[in-house]
Amino acid sequence: MPKVHLAFAVGDNLTCVSKGLGYDAKIQEIKKQDSADPLYVVHFMNWNHRYDETIPASQAKERLHSGTAEEYEALTGIPVAPANKAKKAAKTTKKEVVAKPAEKTKTPKRAERTSVTPALSSSSSMDQDLKVTLPRPLILLLSDDFYMSERDVLPTCPARFTIDRIVADYIKSIPITNQNLRIMDDLLIEYEENDVKITNVALICTARALCDYFNVVHGYQLLYQSERAQYAALIAKESRVKNVEIATLPEHGFRASEHYGIVHLLRMIARLPQLFQLTKWNDHLISRIMVGVHDFLVFLNKNHTDYLSGADDYEPKAKAVELFKTAPSRKTGRKSSSN
Repeated sequence: MPKVHLAFAVGDNLTCVSKGLGYDAKIQEIKKQDSADPLYVVHFMNWNHRYDETIPASQAKERLHSGTAEEYEALTGIPVAPANKAKKAAKTTKKEVVAKPAEKTKTPKRAERTSVTPALSSSSSMDQDLKVTLPRPLILLLSDDFYMSERDVLPTCPARFTIDRIVADYIKSIPITNQNLRIMDDLLIEYEENDVKITNVALICTARALCDYFNVVHGYQLLYQSERAQYAALIAKESRVKNVEIATLPEHGFRASEHYGIVHLLRMIARLPQLFQLTKWNDHLISRIMVGVHDFLVFLNKNHTDYLSGADDYEPKAKAVELFKTAPSRKTGRKSSSN
């Protein structure tokens, strides 16, 4: 029997994914090295050895990754497990207050969240000129989505209409000449004195930039806790299809915008003022960009029912059908569009 090539050696430090969380870990031992499927004995750093896991080499691509847990989180959005800051106290306490590898943990109740998502209120501390005002139908869409996520009913992935598709539809709705399309990469935004000239070209560039920005912030900014496992399964599947390490997926063409739809796009747009605080852009430029964002919102408001049709776009569908009967939009009355 041919000897299996092992990606890791004894003593290697790496990240191990367990129950949707990333842990700093170390290869403690490799058993059955001459078998068809050798076994990695993985020790979680700062954890008692009773939590060590034995992972077949056939599962290594999904669960074991080079680099630290923090680096892995930055690349994929998979959260890092809480650190065990009180190892010695574990001997005298009956209950652990931090997450354990491979054990089911309970997340804190999100008491601070009301019927609207955190994204809808995130811009309250920003200047008024950078505030994102969502039309009522889009607010109800996000409220319904949050209501569903709290009950473990998630948007289908991949979405029927992905963000890439939605942006492409928006661009088609903008009158622009072929000549302007050809020069888009040469001139995106023109400065005129102290203002920015907003052209159809600039609107298209803004929409494309939003799509690219989504792919940067999606994994660690826009997912609810209940969606983490779904996302982990997605990137694990994509890594198998592309035959690459999960950490290198973006380098091999993985785009979250090819899988997620209008719900996640709106979560990001609602949080743009907060996200812009993480950039080095000045307020003047951001406020001009927001002109393009608001034009895009007009398009989304007009066409949102084409891109999301209730329970058909959630899973499991049977549970979604029942929950939508009591969703926030049913209590307040949903409008198909708004001017």
